[in-house]
Amino acid sequence: MRPGRIWFDTPGVQWRLVLGVVAVATVLVALLISWQRELWSAQEVVVAVAPRLAASATPASAPRRVAYVAPAASALPAPARPVAPARAEVCAARAAPDEDITPEDVSETALQRRSRDSGARWLAAMQASGDERTRAAGWLLAQGGDAAAQRDRLATLATSSRDAQVQAYALRACRGAGPASSACQSLTPQAWVQIEADNGAAWLALSGDTRLEPAVQLDALRQAARARRFETHGAALQGLVQAAAPAGTGELDRLAMARLVAALRGDWLVTEPLRLHCSASALADPERSGLCDAIADMLATQGQSVPDLLQARDIGQRVGWPEDRLEALRDEADALLAFERRRADASELANCGELARLNAFYAEVGRLGQLAALRQAMQRSAR
Repeated sequence: MRPGRIWFDTPGVQWRLVLGVVAVATVLVALLISWQRELWSAQEVVVAVAPRLAASATPASAPRRVAYVAPAASALPAPARPVAPARAEVCAARAAPDEDITPEDVSETALQRRSRDSGARWLAAMQASGDERTRAAGWLLAQGGDAAAQRDRLATLATSSRDAQVQAYALRACRGAGPASSACQSLTPQAWVQIEADNGAAWLALSGDTRLEPAVQLDALRQAARARRFETHGAALQGLVQAAAPAGTGELDRLAMARLVAALRGDWLVTEPLRLHCSASALADPERSGLCDAIADMLATQGQSVPDLLQARDIGQRVGWPEDRLEALRDEADALLAFERRRADASELANCGELARLNAFYAEVGRLGQLAALRQAMQRSAR
């Protein structure tokens, strides 16, 4: 027996090499079992090996260690436990957390139903808020059998309020109320004008009050044409509503409420006065034609919604604006509407990421207005 050999070491057996291989194999098997049982999440494990094994597995210049990096899940055997079928992303705080999101969930019909069901608690919280503007927004959006009573509460609040947003929301709520609502009958745009005398939207609302004498209406139209700014407060409604979302509100519920608010945007406070004073027949009066021209220019340059651009284009066409300006307004309005429709496409919203992005856009609408938010979104998408 040669010196240095163990008495039971048979000739030709490299025991240190064998023991090293067994040790490394044991560690790798343990790591694989730990991964399958989700007991191990380390990204790297360094295993020391015998010098002779390292020399046989790596170049002489390499360090005497083996770096084991956790492989991708697709590179490892599937766990033995049953695998659930693939599902679409699910948004937090859904009514049914284990339910897939489908294009039908974000259809207009589904969102309207959702705004009625889950929106009731949201609106009730707004209507009980200590903030005057939030209460006003909650009453404006009231739905169902008590909508008329909520509208009258808003009109009553406006008669004593010195807040321009409350005045604008009350006037919007009282549109078409008729003489049956004494609270709405006592409301007049004059209160809004007294608060914001430099706001063309307030003067335009006053010009559309058919309870006033025609001469008073015409004077209000003159004031609207000379105003320095144009602010309907319609865009701020989106921000107020989203800021009042109850805890745990999911993305689908946020989208349903955002759509409910957006439905008011197309017929806000300027439609009826412009129809009254800037129709084709009314523009036969040279003074009225000049006033409507100035108001249309204000809508085109200071408007906050696509409907503002469309109103400006229609009036501009009647008063003889150059064709290139009309075409530019038409092209921008068409592009903005098409972009917004693509963002709201139900087939693109069947996952939480797209829903969150669309809700973030509606938050921008509340902060900047529809036009500015759409323009910024289009610029970002073009990069």
